[in-house]
Amino acid sequence: MDAIVIEGGVPLKGRVRVSGAKNAALPILAATLLMEGEVRLEGVPDLRDIRTMLGLLQELGSAVERNADGTLSLTVTDESAVEAPYKVVKEMRASFCVLGPLLARRGRAKVSMPGGCNLGVRPVDLHLKGLRALGAKIAISGGDVQAEGRLTGDEIFLSGAFGSTVLGTANVMMAATLALGRTIIEGAACEPEVSDLARFLIACGAKIEGIGSHRIVIDGVERLRGTPWRMIPDRMEAGIRLWLVSLWEELRSIDIVLEEVAKEFDGEDPLRPIMRGVVEKTRRRLTDLHEVLSAAGEIELKEPDEEAMDLARTYFENGRRLMDSLVTR
Repeated sequence: MDAIVIEGGVPLKGRVRVSGAKNAALPILAATLLMEGEVRLEGVPDLRDIRTMLGLLQELGSAVERNADGTLSLTVTDESAVEAPYKVVKEMRASFCVLGPLLARRGRAKVSMPGGCNLGVRPVDLHLKGLRALGAKIAISGGDVQAEGRLTGDEIFLSGAFGSTVLGTANVMMAATLALGRTIIEGAACEPEVSDLARFLIACGAKIEGIGSHRIVIDGVERLRGTPWRMIPDRMEAGIRLWLVSLWEELRSIDIVLEEVAKEFDGEDPLRPIMRGVVEKTRRRLTDLHEVLSAAGEIELKEPDEEAMDLARTYFENGRRLMDSLVTR
């Protein structure tokens, strides 16, 4: 079993850039199947799930290149392949997001069910419901979803028993960009990753309104063209860094981290005011902690004495309160 070894005792300070959001990158990578020409993506993290998706895209006819500057270039060179096999989809549920783009661009698709063909209500049911509403003929056989047909816009309610579906919204929205007429998705997920996908599609020529809301309107277009795009920062990583730096006296570093994150969000994305609010809330909430650290000075902790335990409790409580403030909207 792998282990993470941490040697403490060194104050944390400096400038850190938050990594690109994996959960935003995965559906955007799937969306490149819709495009004509090259898509150049910046800030895509080099993670196993990303590599799995890139491998699937290569099987589906995309040329993939990681450039010297760290960007990814993707170009569809062969549109004959329409099957996403189980050996790939089982590794990562987000692989199912290629269903909508394949169907919209190539007219048919065969994608294995994530985790096999399980009985009962499945997380992909809303994906299929949305695509059927657009006119897709869908059959499930041997654990595979087979879909075909020319898509036509319609009004779809995409919320289920467990609320909105992020990947389902992404899948249907991608398919609707090339459908005939207008598609209205009610009960759409409004997470930042969905909003970023919508903005990317718009940059490629799609017509989408209602970004960041539970009602998304898509007017189908004839074609989409590749464009350069930069991934949004990972909000979970940003939150963890916020908590981490709250434990240290070098509070100026938190200004750098948060302000850089806030600057990444432009336009109508609802996360922009939220992140700006986090900057201000964090500064206010850390005022007391700053005073505690300044009064304590440099403390060398060799054994867990009562003074050390009291200071640790203070750190923990302030970190907990900070995280509570981050998840409260």
